[in-house]
Amino acid sequence: MKQVFVLSSSKAHLLALVAVARRIWEVYSVEHPRDSYKLLSEKHWDAAIVDLDVSGIDLYDLCSFITRLDKAPHLFLVCRGGFPQAHERAATSSLVTMISLSGDVRSFIHAVSAVLDSRRNETSVLNSCEKADKEALCSRILLGISPAIRDVRSRLKRYASLPHPVLITGETGSGKDLAARLLHDISIRANGPYEAVNVSCIPESLAETFLFGSLRGGYTGSKDLPGCFERADTGTLFLDEIGTMPVAIQPRFLRAVEEGCVTRVGSAVKKKVSCRLVCATNAKIGDAESTERFREDLLFRIDCLRVKIPPLRERREDIPLLAGHCLGALGKNLSDSALRKIMKHEWPGNVRQLFQCLRRAAADSDSCLIDPDLIQF
Repeated sequence: MKQVFVLSSSKAHLLALVAVARRIWEVYSVEHPRDSYKLLSEKHWDAAIVDLDVSGIDLYDLCSFITRLDKAPHLFLVCRGGFPQAHERAATSSLVTMISLSGDVRSFIHAVSAVLDSRRNETSVLNSCEKADKEALCSRILLGISPAIRDVRSRLKRYASLPHPVLITGETGSGKDLAARLLHDISIRANGPYEAVNVSCIPESLAETFLFGSLRGGYTGSKDLPGCFERADTGTLFLDEIGTMPVAIQPRFLRAVEEGCVTRVGSAVKKKVSCRLVCATNAKIGDAESTERFREDLLFRIDCLRVKIPPLRERREDIPLLAGHCLGALGKNLSDSALRKIMKHEWPGNVRQLFQCLRRAAADSDSCLIDPDLIQF
């Protein structure tokens, strides 16, 4: 049932509105207009109906407040005559409709409901288009028809709208970086930056500066440089090979993740950052052997939502599609015997190894058809 806020100058009009609308709306009002701000802030509303004949409150300020609410309701400005110029300015928003109370209450409710239904239909169409776009993007980036890869795509779509950290696991070459990028592209942070870092490539002596940034003059030769947390602000920070992070830096990294703040090297000022953390590893972290290399409390912090990328040998039905995608861009095809040959291989290097093998065969082939003797593992 729709939640509707009504601010009316006439108690008789309000009672009549409640009597007619009670089957389709839950109507709320206030005794004193100045209490409107409090009630409007306490709930999510489908509509706000404001009578411009109400006194005792600055109506233009109230209209501005309503349209700035989180999940702002549609605002109906009601008048029995002409509309003041100030409120004509407020009605330039797509969330505002001017409506005249010239007929009976039933006609008025019908007019309001028609606008709300139209807005709901538009939202439904937009959501359907967005869902279809995400589905197409997922299928195009993470190719495959196997149940295993379909489950990965399903998890990514389900996790895209959540703020929690994601831990992606899988063997080398299985596509963890593709999954992380896809998660960002279909998330609510897609318009923000995507900062991808391979932790194993960061020199230990520079790890602190690389992650948190530095302040000019903070130490000899230092410059004003943002760290990867700041560069990923409002977006996604992807840390590949997280298990290789130097032990000495892990406590400070954990604190930054928990507090959502970073302090540049050489500075005492904390800076608030907001980025979605996505980590990946091809190793088992958290077992007895890795406890000394990776803090258990840090693992608990980053290991919230889990995505496991299956190795290629566990989704062999995807190999023809992957091969066709790779070779199609090169104008080549596999012979039936060549396809059978690659279907039998274990692919320890996963999709990356498959693509490199096919590119090598395509380069060595003098025709558009690749024979099995050109497939070299």
